[in-house]
Amino acid sequence: MRRVMAGRRCGWRQCGAALAEFVVTLPALLLLGLGGYQGFLAYHAKTVLDYAAFEAARRGAVAHAQIEPMREELGLRLAPVFGGDGSAGSAVAAVTRGMLDTRDPRYTQIEVLNPTREAFADFGVVNAQTGRRELPNDHMRFRSSAVGATSGVSVQDANLLKIRVTYGYRLTVPVVGRAVAWALAKLDPGHGVYYAARRLPLESVALVRLQSAAWEGGNASAGGGVSGGAPPQPGQPPAPGGGPLPPGGASPLPGNQGNPQSCALSGGTGPAQTPGGLAGVFQPTPPSLPLAAAPAAGAPSTPTAS
Repeated sequence: MRRVMAGRRCGWRQCGAALAEFVVTLPALLLLGLGGYQGFLAYHAKTVLDYAAFEAARRGAVAHAQIEPMREELGLRLAPVFGGDGSAGSAVAAVTRGMLDTRDPRYTQIEVLNPTREAFADFGVVNAQTGRRELPNDHMRFRSSAVGATSGVSVQDANLLKIRVTYGYRLTVPVVGRAVAWALAKLDPGHGVYYAARRLPLESVALVRLQSAAWEGGNASAGGGVSGGAPPQPGQPPAPGGGPLPPGGASPLPGNQGNPQSCALSGGTGPAQTPGGLAGVFQPTPPSLPLAAAPAAGAPSTPTAS
């Protein structure tokens, strides 16, 4: 009788089945939950990296497209990846970790995709004051928009700063981090350095307009530039100041041989022109209008129609 009652309560040999099923599915549930949590952290890191790369590009736009200022700004903006409890001490620790990561070439790379070396070959001028080769950045609206012979872009497009940031985000979730790094190392051996350190390579691209003359050095070739490596369009040869010569071969600013960083468009290296010397160039003279003849003395004036 007891056996019959026990069989009815347990469903005939099914006592403890729920516990056994729970034990079997628990590892899978744990891996699924931890994997989702690691994915959420990686997505958060990618979002922070996108913002940090944009801020780094903005810093580079006013710092002559130099990598070192951009690296410093990138490390500062990556602090949210490391979290904290909101205290000043945790904020300093997060900023410090971000700075250390961005200065480690194994985990962080910043590439300047535009302006390219070919753009400097087409439009670059040597600054008489600094001795650096740079791209002219002033008075873009008055420069020719013809395409360079080797870069495939105009001087206006060459003044777009495009950077690519690759950052190795550390996989911190236990078990899942190691499993993901091991699996990705098999699928993507090209980034094996990241996976060996349990890091996930994240990539972000930012594009801003330059607010200062870009200095040559550390620029990528045209294959990764704004033009995408497209063949250049036929056009006139570039002028020394960073733009093709206008018809007739005359310089855009006649007689201006000033410093390239002043208002010079011709790219000369002589003494800089004063602002007054450019007034006749950038301020067009209004057309002269015919004046009506003055009425003779004593003649009645002719009313005008309103």
